[in-house]
Amino acid sequence: MQLQIDVSVDGTWQKCGHSSLNGVVTVMSKENGKCLDHIVLSKACKGCQKWSNRTNHSEYNSWLTNHDCNVNHRRSSGSMEGKGAIEMFRSSRQKYNVLQVVYW
Repeated sequence: MQLQIDVSVDGTWQKCGHSSLNGVVTVMSKENGKCLDHIVLSKACKGCQKWSNRTNHSEYNSWLTNHDCNVNHRRSSGSMEGKGAIEMFRSSRQKYNVLQVVYW
């Protein structure tokens, strides 16, 4: 049996408007206002930017082998909130056996 709770989803970006490279989406409990989950979405990686023009460098392959890229969103910044909400809803069913109901 899955528990049903009332939640609110909200997203915010590093920069105003929908041109930011980074965003955070949170799920808050409507009952007590506590943050139940969050996800950070990023369209850029400082490591990738640093090495983008240095692929012929002797240390590049070593860096690439050990690199954990931060990019986890490739669409528009405005679509981060929706993507984050969907990912958190999917994971909440597996993590907590919770069926979330959203009030926007």
